[in-house]
Amino acid sequence: MSESLLPLIVITFSTSLLLCVLNVIAYRELKHPALYVWALSCGLYASRFLFDILSEVYPWPLWQVPLQLSVLGSGYLLIKGVYLYLYPTGRTPLGWAVFAGMAGAAVLGIWFLPVPSLVPLLLSFVFLGLSNIVIGWFFLQNRTLSRLERLFVGIVFILWGFHNLNYPFLRPYPQFAAWGYTIGLILAFSAWVGLTFLFISEQRRRAEKAESRYRTLADSIEDALFTLDSDGRVKEMVGRLFKQESRGIDSYSGRTAIDILGPELGAIHLEMARKVFQENRSVSYDWAFPLQNETRYFHTTLSPVRDERGNCIEIVGVTREITPLRKALEEVQHRLEEKTVLIQEIQHRVQNNLQVIISLLNLQTQNLSSPETKKEFNLAISRIHTLADIYNQLHTAEDVTHIRMDRFLESLVSRLSDPDLFPKPPKFQLDVEEVVLPLDKALPVGLIINELLHRCFETSLSIDSDAPTPSAYISMRRDNQALEVRVSLSGCAEECLSPAGETQKHLRMELLESLVMHLEGRIEETGESAILVRLPVFENP
Repeated sequence: MSESLLPLIVITFSTSLLLCVLNVIAYRELKHPALYVWALSCGLYASRFLFDILSEVYPWPLWQVPLQLSVLGSGYLLIKGVYLYLYPTGRTPLGWAVFAGMAGAAVLGIWFLPVPSLVPLLLSFVFLGLSNIVIGWFFLQNRTLSRLERLFVGIVFILWGFHNLNYPFLRPYPQFAAWGYTIGLILAFSAWVGLTFLFISEQRRRAEKAESRYRTLADSIEDALFTLDSDGRVKEMVGRLFKQESRGIDSYSGRTAIDILGPELGAIHLEMARKVFQENRSVSYDWAFPLQNETRYFHTTLSPVRDERGNCIEIVGVTREITPLRKALEEVQHRLEEKTVLIQEIQHRVQNNLQVIISLLNLQTQNLSSPETKKEFNLAISRIHTLADIYNQLHTAEDVTHIRMDRFLESLVSRLSDPDLFPKPPKFQLDVEEVVLPLDKALPVGLIINELLHRCFETSLSIDSDAPTPSAYISMRRDNQALEVRVSLSGCAEECLSPAGETQKHLRMELLESLVMHLEGRIEETGESAILVRLPVFENP
């Protein structure tokens, strides 16, 4: 090798190494595998000239073996990177790997055999030249690039490929060697720089396209999307919610909620933003914006944007107008209130009618002389009182469709303890869980309990004055299977627990049984003066 070629080889080596560094930097920024493969290709291409320098400093014929292998490796990685760039989801054709592998094996074998030095050079540079020509053809056919881009990169690679093809034939002639290295340096540098910047330009176009699509989608939504900094200032806002404002969306950038909405309403938003930064969690709230002719309602959600350590660095928010929804809810609420008032009025009228019936029956009872007839009237009045007690609860309760049975039983017990009803007022002990029943179930359950107690204690009318005061233990509990109502009696005549018989002195079970059957339940006598009524489970409201 001529000493005049050494500076050219050093320059070419340095240039190839610089291109390798540029591809590494680009890969670290863009994370595309093609850039990583091209960096390796540039590194191997630079090593080719390193072996040229070593062969000049330390003459040794076998330096040509790693030199030609580096040429083959550089060419294969170059075309592999181009396939990754043009076809990200595809694979490099197997033929190129087979071609490079066969050429490499031939290079290793030929250098240990007595053959001319032109043969290994021809194999490696034919592979490199053909790969460059194919790459140039690919870029010339790529219609996604601009005309100038594909012509420049395609023609440069094709010229570089032809230059590599004639390298084995012109390299032995010193008069062509200097020009060959110079032209090769210019073509290689142009090809690598064009390829790198072409890739960066393509990535920029894709980013601009993605940004344009994002803007189109963001400006198409009806809500407002925005970000806030730590001072509560708007960094960016997209969406159609405030786009129709005369000042436009861009006028919100750099302004706080107080600047946009005024001190009173803006203070609420700033307080919510501070809460997100302090507590590092999302908040949602509704707010109203009064105008001259109407009030607009909005719902805003603020969420923290966290860094790697989980600290809130900014806020992303979504604001949606809920004025139509708010008006619809107010209309539904208004109609619901009207229906509630109507139901309460109906129940109040029913309660008044029941009280009128009770008053009429009481007046009629005063004119009766037969004790048996009076007892029957009192029983009828007691049943109507039971219904009136239930409707009285509905009139004072917020829920007009369900009854608290524990409160109903307290009212029932208070009424049955009236001395005017029984000569010996019974004593009661309640053990009732908080059970809520729908109205259609509460009415028969109340009548069942009233019938049990009234039928029992009316027998106390015939009990001697020295007999103990009658008492009852009432329990109501729910389990997984049924609602259990247990009435345990003491101080009552034995007839009160007898089945239906010949006279009215026996406990008549006809009405009781019909009410229990209506609820698909059953009546059980457990002994020890106790009656158990099992009813289906009722769901709580």
